[in-house]
Amino acid sequence: MGLGVVSRDQVRQLALALPEVVEQDHHGRPSFRVAGRIFATLWDQQHINVLLDEAGVRTTVEARPDVSEKFWWGSRLRAAQVDLALADEQLIRELLADAWERKAPKRPLVGRIADAADARLRMSARCLALARKFGLGQDDLRAWEQSGLSEDAFDDWLTDRVARRPVGRRARDTYGTNDVHDFARDAILGTLRLRTGDRLLEVGCGGGLLLRDAFATGASVTGLDHSEEMVSLARERAPGAEIVLGSAEQLPFPDASFTAVAMSIVFFFLPNPLAALCEARRVLAAGGQIAIYTTSPQLRGTPAAPEPLASRSHFYENHELVALADTAGFGSIAVSDHEGGQLLTAKA
Repeated sequence: MGLGVVSRDQVRQLALALPEVVEQDHHGRPSFRVAGRIFATLWDQQHINVLLDEAGVRTTVEARPDVSEKFWWGSRLRAAQVDLALADEQLIRELLADAWERKAPKRPLVGRIADAADARLRMSARCLALARKFGLGQDDLRAWEQSGLSEDAFDDWLTDRVARRPVGRRARDTYGTNDVHDFARDAILGTLRLRTGDRLLEVGCGGGLLLRDAFATGASVTGLDHSEEMVSLARERAPGAEIVLGSAEQLPFPDASFTAVAMSIVFFFLPNPLAALCEARRVLAAGGQIAIYTTSPQLRGTPAAPEPLASRSHFYENHELVALADTAGFGSIAVSDHEGGQLLTAKA
């Protein structure tokens, strides 16, 4: 076998550059450990096994099937096995950092990530604590460092990175996981009751899981998102859907194009909700339905809507949602509220 794009010595250098990492033999194979826990193993001359959680393994393999495959240990999906003859150094670097992050002791990031040789971060303890709270990895922290933004902009940058305009490995792992926002997805699809002949538009489609489930009903499905990374992920997760990059306030579709419109955990991020509703009304055929699942004010500051994301979101009382839909020209408007999860339904 050849040396490949990334050599075993390069892998060793990347792994040992991470804080507190040691190399130890594991059943005749070099393994890399932090606090005694293995996070990667040089499996043979041409492969490395990187120990991620199941979502991380699936996302890695789906994103890069040309260089990686799932590695099972018994009945458990344990690692992404990466072919060093095909992978590039940046991919190996990011995977090692993510796997290390999972196994490293959960103590403050100060003095741990900040000392990493490949992440010369200049972040306050507050920003580092927020990064830990939202599960940001090394690739996210490097992206912040490379942004050149001042610390005053960190909360807005964080909100975009994890929720408003998701990007990065953490975002792909989160929004590609089968149970992400499944409660909202079930409520929306249960209300719309799609069938063959229906044409659904999901605004803010994220990783495309609602589209995937809607496609299984026989409906034709289209998704729109303003995050390039989410558009790419949705195309992978919902191969039967048309996915486009665009804005909720300026939908790139003709009038009366759809019989249903959905929004799932996106409405409270919209800067101009009335404009988005008017656009949704425009692209709906007569009698078409809209179903929007959003978060009520009572959940502000809870794990469902934590700070600093909450301060950059818009929360509406039930009657305010009704008023917005009415102003946009909808009829048959109703709002149900279950433990702070609001479902707005209406007809064109």
